[in-house]
Parts: sequence; C-alpha cells; structure tokens
Amino acid sequence: MSNVLLFQRRTNTAAILARGDAEELAEIRARLNAAVRKFCPRWLTPDLEDLAQDAMIRVLKRQDASAQPMVFTRSYLFKVAYSTVMDEIRARNRRIEKDSIDVPDEAALGIAATERDPDVADAITDCLQTVSEDRRRALTLHLLGHSVPEAAQLLQWPAKRVENLVYRGLAALRDCLTAKGFAP
Repeated sequence: MSNVLLFQRRTNTAAILARGDAEELAEIRARLNAAVRKFCPRWLTPDLEDLAQDAMIRVLKRQDASAQPMVFTRSYLFKVAYSTVMDEIRARNRRIEKDSIDVPDEAALGIAATERDPDVADAITDCLQTVSEDRRRALTLHLLGHSVPEAAQLLQWPAKRVENLVYRGLAALRDCLTAKGFAP
C-alpha cells in the first residue's frame, strides 16, 4: 500500500467494517502500532496495545468529525501516535505529582522530632486534611519551602491562583490550629 490511505466518510466504525474497509483499518492500525512502539518509553511498554487503541480512536473520531474524505499520511499517523504517548506520559506525571504532594509527613514539613511538641505535627497534618484539595496542594508546597512561582510551575497553575490558595490556606491552618488549642 502507498504512504497515503484514503479513508472514505462513514457514520461509524461498524459501517466501515461492514462495507469491506477492514483492510484500510488494519493498515492504519498496523502503522499506528509501529509508530506507538517507536515513541513509547520502555517503562510504558506494558500499555502499548492500550496506547495504540487510543491512537486508533483518535483517528476514527477525526474521520467521523470530518465532512470530507480523510487522507491519513504516514506523518499524520506518527503525529497521532506521538501525541497519544505524550498525553499518557503527562497524565501519569500529573498523577505522580498529585500523589506525592497530597499529604506531607512530618519529615517533609521540616519538623524535626527533637525541635517540636509531638502534638503540633499531628495537629498540622489533621488541619491540612480539612482544607480543600487545591488549597492543600498549594499550601503543602509552601510548607515544603517552595516559592509561589515554583509552586505555580509544579502545579501548572497561574501564580496568582497559587498565591491566593497559599494565603487562604495559611489562614485556615492558623484558625484550625487555634481551635485545637495551639496559640499562634
């Protein structure tokens, strides 16, 4: 087959398969599999089939959204495969970042056991659980020593939003600690 596949306009994938275009779909799928394999890092290899399927779904959605017959060149299919792999890597990185900054432990907050009352660290951890998730994430980064611009970059949020979340988070933390009997 040539480097260009003409994919006629159909209403859905079932109609494409029913009309005998299974060869076209198989060729597109094979090219997407090869492209995904090329761009996929080794640690993501167990998910190759899922990534290739996601890429195929993107191609089919693009065809369904088009009013004209689509031409899928090799470079277009490579771009779809690349963006699918990169989107998965970014999504996993976001999940890792969210999990790693969700709830800090005492050592992460820089509270040494010899320098503090043991109840203070527990109270801070409890109070952090009472604030909203976004506020907790921004506040945790602040308590870990990150500046507002650094926290904004890590969270991929505007700096003003992070600044407001930290300011309000500190107020909420102060109120919560005061309510627990720790004077400011």
